[in-house]
Amino acid sequence: MKQEIKTVQLEEVLNERADEEMDVSDEEDYMGNKKRVRYDTSEEKASLKRIYLLVVWWETERERRRKADSLKQLTLFIAANL
Repeated sequence: MKQEIKTVQLEEVLNERADEEMDVSDEEDYMGNKKRVRYDTSEEKASLKRIYLLVVWWETERERRRKADSLKQLTLFIAANL
């Protein structure tokens, strides 16, 4: 569920950025149908995905280290009280 929320947030950011980058510079000169073009955001998506994966890795590593420290402390406590 947490990953789904992050994925939705990532998609929202990409959609907002794409909307900001729409090409409407010739809007005043052209009175016909206005064609808006979205730029390719594949590089941005790839960059955001790499950042997301690094954050997930960092969170996982932090949790693993926390558990390892807790286990080490428990082992030392048991050894001291045997």
